[in-house]
Amino acid sequence: MKATPTTRRVFERVNWGASALLVLAIVAMVNWLAFRHYERWDWTSQGIYSMSDRTKKELRALKQDVAVYLFMSEAESNFPEVKELLNRYGAETTRLRVEVVDPDRDPAKYKILAQRFDVATAVDQASGQQFADVAAVVVSGDKRWSVTRDELVGVDVESMDDAAGPKVDVKAEQALTGAIVQVVSGKATKVCLTEGHGEWTSGGEGQARSLRAVETELRRDNIALENIATMGRSAIPAECDALFVVGPLRAFRDEEAKMIRDYVAHGGNALFALDPVIERESITPTGLESVLAEWGIAVDASIVLELSSDRVPPPGNAAGPYFVVD
Repeated sequence: MKATPTTRRVFERVNWGASALLVLAIVAMVNWLAFRHYERWDWTSQGIYSMSDRTKKELRALKQDVAVYLFMSEAESNFPEVKELLNRYGAETTRLRVEVVDPDRDPAKYKILAQRFDVATAVDQASGQQFADVAAVVVSGDKRWSVTRDELVGVDVESMDDAAGPKVDVKAEQALTGAIVQVVSGKATKVCLTEGHGEWTSGGEGQARSLRAVETELRRDNIALENIATMGRSAIPAECDALFVVGPLRAFRDEEAKMIRDYVAHGGNALFALDPVIERESITPTGLESVLAEWGIAVDASIVLELSSDRVPPPGNAAGPYFVVD
């Protein structure tokens, strides 16, 4: 495939949009990996003021202290139900401590704890009320897990047309108990990022190809990113729960590709986010084509582009269009 100057400009615009898609893909995959580290169970339909036997069993079995920081204002409509549920959690064990972090009643405390746990704050333009982008942070030792508002409370879609308005479906027990199990017994998830080929890597504040924003998001959920150089290694480290290859600019050598193949063949998890890299008016190979082909994945010069200038963000903007490599 030959690249004209116009095509090159389009590729540049596509690359700017890639970061938003990478954030979504990376966050989704590592959270999936993290949840694999503890047993999933079926949750029966419960009222907000009752708890499942499984939750009671987990709470009574706690052998280490757990703190739940509830980042909700008492003015929020769902606060009483969530707080009452946490009170009932506390009645089952002396190992659980609940601390309400109310941005309206104690803004100084809220600011300190929000900074400690990387919690972002938004403001309702209509009411001026502040609210955190997470509803709770569960902490035990050096491990923590964030619980979002969507995980705590949802809308019962079957009641959307009710005269009194949609009913609230409280899912707090599943989210909170899952978070507690994660911080006391779940193995911390480590995601290894390949480096040495111009990839996006962790750290490097101010660098153009840094995943620092993604790293901040993942740190909320006890997920660590670590850069590893594949050149000169004999194997991918066993402690890597997943291997991410994100936007390499230079090709992998045959021995590196084989090492990645062996890692996946032995049960490893991998994510490949491959940008089109133009050199001498053609797309350069990644060195991973043959390995990916073994798994039924074709990497070629076919891409789908968003050509509307209205939908393409300016350089440096993290939000961008979705695109598909097929």
